[in-house]
Amino acid sequence: MKDTRLKTIHRAEKFFKLTFLLICLFASISIITLIGATFSPRTAFSIEEGLEIWRVNYPISEITLFTSISTGKLAHLQSPEASAKGLFIVSLFTIIIYLTVVGYITKLFTHMLHAISTNHSPFTLDSVYVLKRIGWIIIIMSLLVDIFDQLLYAIFVTKIFYLQIQLNNIDYFLVGLGILVISHVFYVGYTSQKAVDATF
Repeated sequence: MKDTRLKTIHRAEKFFKLTFLLICLFASISIITLIGATFSPRTAFSIEEGLEIWRVNYPISEITLFTSISTGKLAHLQSPEASAKGLFIVSLFTIIIYLTVVGYITKLFTHMLHAISTNHSPFTLDSVYVLKRIGWIIIIMSLLVDIFDQLLYAIFVTKIFYLQIQLNNIDYFLVGLGILVISHVFYVGYTSQKAVDATF
């Protein structure tokens, strides 16, 4: 039973390691694309108009990269076509930030699984530390992502900063709180296990 559980943990650890490498690959491609887009002329970008979603195109050789923009984000623009480059850069910047955060969380999960396989128990201080850190990262991201997004639009697109507080990420906030609760449960399990081990 224990061998089966350890094999499952090792498989999960390998999966998270592979996921982390793929995230690093996508992040590297995104950074290279961002550098190329930054030094490209505005005429290299184009916009395809839609009802709810507009598409910003950036052709590279025979490949066309694109990103989708909601019409709500275009409301403050007098000429979306002239801001195509800025819109593409902001979208790519946001993707890189998300990949960085997800990659870091994946690395933390890998560390936690390694600690569990080493200590043969999920209730370790490493598990508590990892879960707490992940919970706080998700909570902070849910609170700051909209503000950061608006700041990027002000720098690269509109040149005008406006702050609009929204509660679009309340589900992520609740997920973060849930993970903090789970970390506390793990801490209680760790202290209980330590007390039991001390009696033997």
